[in-house]
Amino acid sequence: MLTQVQSRMRSIGAQFFPLTSLNAAAYFFKALAAFPVSVPSRARKVAPWTGAGMGFTLNEGEGAMLLRTADAMDGVRKLCAALPPMDRTMDGMELITEHEQCVVCDSLLTTEVYRCNGRGEEYLQHSAPKVYSTTGPVRATLRPKKCSNPACGALHYLSYATGGKRLPGATQQFYDGCTDSKWFHVSDGIVWESSLLRDLSSLLLAMLLAMLLAFALCVCAPM
Repeated sequence: MLTQVQSRMRSIGAQFFPLTSLNAAAYFFKALAAFPVSVPSRARKVAPWTGAGMGFTLNEGEGAMLLRTADAMDGVRKLCAALPPMDRTMDGMELITEHEQCVVCDSLLTTEVYRCNGRGEEYLQHSAPKVYSTTGPVRATLRPKKCSNPACGALHYLSYATGGKRLPGATQQFYDGCTDSKWFHVSDGIVWESSLLRDLSSLLLAMLLAMLLAFALCVCAPM
């Protein structure tokens, strides 16, 4: 019996090497939540964030190996998607749509979306919107994906596609079921955690019903 337990523990440990404790795994899962699937150079960002939490250096190769293991496990992906945003004092969280195909023309999306600065140097396009979560405001980088079809080229954000050659100017084509996702991208400068919006909607509805009830009681009260 003991031999079987030890064998299983070695098997689990081998899958998540070099993580050697539950505490280390917790930092790794928080890093996965902060840098979700499709974030450019994900392993290079997950590795130092995890290593800093554990107090030792985790290199990019080890980070990539851990990502391959974790991304193949549906339960781990769901766990990381359900984790709350990292502490608001931390930097580095990135947001990007999970969509892999263009909602306008069905072509594949790419994360290689570049812009040029004033010196003519290219950099990956990103923005720093105000992000409101159930734990309070958090700092984050928002990255778009772009349709790989030259005849389309629509940019895809968390909740909608816009721009390119096929969508009319200033049009936002929202994804089906976008309000069910963890994040809802309202505009260029604001991102809401969807559960917070639902809580606010419930609160506003309750306040409206209370006002209507109070008004009805006033109307029906004897003079």
